[in-house]
Amino acid sequence: VTVKKFAQSRYLINFFCIISKIQNIDHSQLIRPREVI
Repeated sequence: VTVKKFAQSRYLINFFCIISKIQNIDHSQLIRPREVI
């Protein structure tokens, strides 16, 4: 059970990291044009 919990928590952490990276990319792409304008 501990191994499953560890694997799940690890996958969740990786999942959140990927989401945060995607959100950062989206924000940077949205903010840059506004700053240029």
